[in-house]
Amino acid sequence: MSANSIKEAAKYYFAKNGYEGTSLAQIAKRVGIKKQSIYSHFDGKDDLFLQVINDALKQQLSYLHAVLLRKNTFAFKENLQLLLQDIMNRFSNDRDMKFWLRMSFYPPTHLLEEVNQAVYHYENEQMELFEPIFRKAIEEKTLKKREPACVVTAFISIMNAIRMELVYGGIERAKQVLDPTFEIFWDGVSNVSEGVK
Repeated sequence: MSANSIKEAAKYYFAKNGYEGTSLAQIAKRVGIKKQSIYSHFDGKDDLFLQVINDALKQQLSYLHAVLLRKNTFAFKENLQLLLQDIMNRFSNDRDMKFWLRMSFYPPTHLLEEVNQAVYHYENEQMELFEPIFRKAIEEKTLKKREPACVVTAFISIMNAIRMELVYGGIERAKQVLDPTFEIFWDGVSNVSEGVK
């Protein structure tokens, strides 16, 4: 049995039950191996968890790059709304994202520093990817003249609020937060009056 199969099973249980609620015996049973066989690939539960979180970080960054670099014909506002909607869709359908969010908000206490390093790396990458996009929108006068990093921080805060609602409250609460929060954000940054394209 491959290390990847073990990591996939671990991701399933960590996302479902958290770190403390997941045992190596559960993971081994799901893969169809004996618990001791896990130790031929990993030093223990902590090592397995950290490898899974690092794989999740790479996957989330890869997805973020792909989404932000794709070309489309939507207006800037609609693109931002699609990004927020995509977070909710992926939370419902993507085990990798569900694991990433759960562990970002509920990290094992003794691995907090390692998890935070991964989360901060992801947040820094978000800033670097979004900033030129928002800078261009400001230069094109779609957005008011403001420091791009500040506008990006505000938008990422909305993304994080949606993620938090998904983890703590579920999809319905996230839907209740999404539209009013985005509309107030847009009113504050948009240089375009509603009804004017």
